[in-house]
Amino acid sequence: MQPLFKDPIALSAKGAVHASRVAVESGAVSLGKTALNLGASSYTLDPAGRDDVALSISGQDINLDHFTGKKVEAEPEDKVQAPVAPAKPAAQAMQESLKKLNLPVDLTLKAALKNVTMQGVTYGALDIDGSLKGGMLDLKTASLTDPQGNVMRASGVVKDLPGLGGVDITLGGKTGDGAAFLSSFKVDTEKLPKDFGPLDLSVSLTGEKPDALAFNANAKALGGEGQANGMLLNALAAKPAVDKLSLRVTHPNFEQLAQKFNPAYKAGVGIRKDMDVYANINMESDGYSLSGLKAAIGGMDLTGAVKANTSGAKPDITANLQAGTVPLDILSGKNKTAKTTGNSPATSKVTASGENVRWSRNAINTAWMQAFNLDLKVNAKAVEYGHWVLNDTAFGATLKDGVLDIGQMDARVYGGTMALTANLKSTGKERDPLSFAVKSNFKDVALEPLAASFSGAKVIKARGNVSLDLDASSTGISPAALISGLTGKGDVNGRNVVVQGFDLAAMSRSLVSTNKVFDNISGLAGAAFSGGETAFEKIEGPFTIAEGVVKFDNLQMTGPTANIANKGTISLPRWYIDMNSTIDLAQPEDAPNLDVRFQGPLDNPGNTFAGQAMESYINTRVNQKLQKVIGEKLGDKNPELNTLLNSVLGGGNAPAPAPAPVQAAPAPTPQQQAAPVQEQQIAPSSGEAAPAPQPQEPAPAPAEKQLSPEEQIMKGVLEGILKQ
Repeated sequence: MQPLFKDPIALSAKGAVHASRVAVESGAVSLGKTALNLGASSYTLDPAGRDDVALSISGQDINLDHFTGKKVEAEPEDKVQAPVAPAKPAAQAMQESLKKLNLPVDLTLKAALKNVTMQGVTYGALDIDGSLKGGMLDLKTASLTDPQGNVMRASGVVKDLPGLGGVDITLGGKTGDGAAFLSSFKVDTEKLPKDFGPLDLSVSLTGEKPDALAFNANAKALGGEGQANGMLLNALAAKPAVDKLSLRVTHPNFEQLAQKFNPAYKAGVGIRKDMDVYANINMESDGYSLSGLKAAIGGMDLTGAVKANTSGAKPDITANLQAGTVPLDILSGKNKTAKTTGNSPATSKVTASGENVRWSRNAINTAWMQAFNLDLKVNAKAVEYGHWVLNDTAFGATLKDGVLDIGQMDARVYGGTMALTANLKSTGKERDPLSFAVKSNFKDVALEPLAASFSGAKVIKARGNVSLDLDASSTGISPAALISGLTGKGDVNGRNVVVQGFDLAAMSRSLVSTNKVFDNISGLAGAAFSGGETAFEKIEGPFTIAEGVVKFDNLQMTGPTANIANKGTISLPRWYIDMNSTIDLAQPEDAPNLDVRFQGPLDNPGNTFAGQAMESYINTRVNQKLQKVIGEKLGDKNPELNTLLNSVLGGGNAPAPAPAPVQAAPAPTPQQQAAPVQEQQIAPSSGEAAPAPQPQEPAPAPAEKQLSPEEQIMKGVLEGILKQ
């Protein structure tokens, strides 16, 4: 039999010795270099049973590894490692450790030790107040404090410590570094945030056998709080199982919680930040089931059930969820773009070289598509993403071995409906491309918000509904590659649409009205496109997509005041539109077409007018009008002037009229007599005296200037034109 202690023992004590009991009031014990102080202690003999020891000790600089024989030394890096024996099963190792605590005596211990070394780690303090009698552990309190102030506590009763039976115990800890605290208990902390921060943990365990222990846990960490209760099955197994788990997690700001795991996450300022998630988790024969899910995250309410089959090579998850309004972009950390207008384009990223990049060129991580299989059904009151608002959304999708099939995505959209199906495929290998195909149908959807959702800005103001069909596909490793590789086709049609911002009827009225014949095309077009509205009975046309460029060969807009033929492209990779619109006015019937070119960023294009034909048309009308009025006013009175004006106004090519006989001008009538001319006063020459000023009568009011016959004719021409 080996001695209990290998170091020499020295004992000094003050107390009393009785026939079967030794009582110590105070004293000191030296175990080699280790010194302990004794408080009120005793040793009582029990001939019929187990002796009883009551021990009160205190001390510092205690190396428990020295007494247990465990050596923890740093080994040189170049040392050849000896073969490592296979690790014992956790249950066996724990039971062997517990059996070592089966002392030959009953022990009541009060210990207050400072700077205690265990398992090669030096702790600041070890405090124990409890007893171990006949295999029953009764801890009033026990705590272990490290130099950083982290505290681990335990209290309670274990009736059968070697067999871990009859458990009613509470474990807990408080630390400023939760990750390090968990790591000391061999918990994998690889996926925890580096700045995990403080942790306050409390766990209570109750049960008669280790096969089924009821637990209740509370943890305060990462600024929030988690509560869990359930059953711990096979506590001594290598991987204990959990059943009948009720879990609740609360946090005052889920954005801050998400930023612990993803510092770049931004949830936006327009929603509540609090989070409250509750669920019941039960163990099934092939996995786990989650029921009674109730979650409130940032104003989004979520309920439903989830089941996970973990018996296969990868988890098979089935979920049926119901949600309120889901701000998908905000919850996923993609800031909702501020509402924009045509003068306020949506923003895009600019690289260090100044290049404008709307679509990310980073490879899409599709490893998650191979990590599990999924059968998901979601019904949501509304789903918001960017400028899209999908009401009464019904979503159904399956994911199996890297293939995601979206079999249903139906919703009410801007007064109409949307139906979408899609398929995504991924190998899950790094740098392997992702491929997708999508078919969508928008029926009787309000044009203005639909255009804003696609472009990210209010580029058009309109009333009326349109329908849109789209069939597209692409393959690429990044969002930029997917957009650049987009191919497909579709068509758009609408009925009874009123487009605001331009008034083609006003342009027609201006051209028909003779009061406006002096306006040039820039003035007319500027007026027509500066307000008002134009109605169209029908909008329809197909389009194609190649390399991310949407091409319209003939998008027709037919209306009572004008027809517009649109032809051009929308480049999604460049986010650029180049569209030519040819306007055919219903009135005047002989008016030529007006070409308008829309060019620039898709969310803020400019427009230019190609109005040479219309300018020529207006000039011709002006000349015709002037010639008509001049002819009516001049007649045969002054053929030379008539011929001259016709030549200037463009009528010089017409045959000149025969010269009229020259007649003497008639004698002026009294009304045509010229006003008397006042004599001009001549200043006196040098050396002459100026005549004395004479008193003058007030000058009579000047007579109205008499116009010559030619001036009267021109006045009549202009008045006649302006009165038309």
